Amino acid sequence: MAIKKKITNSSINALKPEDKRLNDTEVSGFHARISPKRRVTYFLYYRHNGRQQNVKLGTHPEITPAQARDAAKMASASIVQGVDPHENKKELKAQEKLARLTTLQAFIELEFEKWYIAKYPKTGERELKNLKVNFPTLLPMQLRDINASLLEKLRTEMLNQKRSNRHSAPN
Repeated sequence: MAIKKKITNSSINALKPEDKRLNDTEVSGFHARISPKRRVTYFLYYRHNGRQQNVKLGTHPEITPAQARDAAKMASASIVQGVDPHENKKELKAQEKLARLTTLQAFIELEFEKWYIAKYPKTGERELKNLKVNFPTLLPMQLRDINASLLEKLRTEMLNQKRSNRHSAPN
């Protein structure tokens, strides 16, 4: 049964799993839910484009009730301005993903490898290993710095190296 009370440390500590939810009296839509395992999570109910939605603000004790209330106020302010908090979260996740995928090695390991092995199950692992062995200088490079000119230069160097090895080999 939901309780209506200001969300504070003491009200959170007094929550029991059978209470299920604590609705805040200060910020409309702000509430805390308690799971059967006593895990408390803060949420904000809101309406956007006529649909009722719920956004997770954080969990206790990772954030305090005061921090959760501030997050609820900020989310409410953005809603008033027409910004959906769920869209913000999606955007932030996409930006974080892009930040992780800045090097060729990160892109290969986090995105490309699984897809490539699924697409080419017989040869995928071997080809990826060859890629890593044959192009070690490219792996730590930023994706934005890898271009056709650089790849052509690398290819030319590799061909010249192969030719010089062929001519210096004993008969």
